[in-house]
Amino acid sequence: MRSWVWPLMLGPSSEWGFDYLVVRLKPDELVAGIDHIERTWARFVPDQPLQTRWLDQSFANLYTRERQLGWLFTLFSGVAILIASVGLYGLAAYAAQARTTYRVEVGPFTFVIAGVLVTVIAALTVGHQSIRAALTDPVKTLRCE
Repeated sequence: MRSWVWPLMLGPSSEWGFDYLVVRLKPDELVAGIDHIERTWARFVPDQPLQTRWLDQSFANLYTRERQLGWLFTLFSGVAILIASVGLYGLAAYAAQARTTYRVEVGPFTFVIAGVLVTVIAALTVGHQSIRAALTDPVKTLRCE
């Protein structure tokens, strides 16, 4: 990350048993580089077709399950916040009832507003962070590490 990586080619070795060849190409020479690789491959291994894959797509496919789990965790976090909000509402109602010594009537509308407000604030806070984490491109995160 701190120093320049020159163009590099890693080849298969029969003693290691690798089946892949990784080639890094300059973006402005991509088409010419792929044509050169295809011609060279056809010259040395004419009986086997060249199968190409882009490494960034392969890495993105590795994180499909993590994105799905992130969505699932977001959903269950929302359910947990909803349950916590209902519990907070119940606690506030109990405390209000226990401390009421004068006959002041507090209507249910006040508690509904308080419960909705707490739920909205909690959902916005956790939802923002969950969405931000779910939308983060794992390829960019790996490049930064």
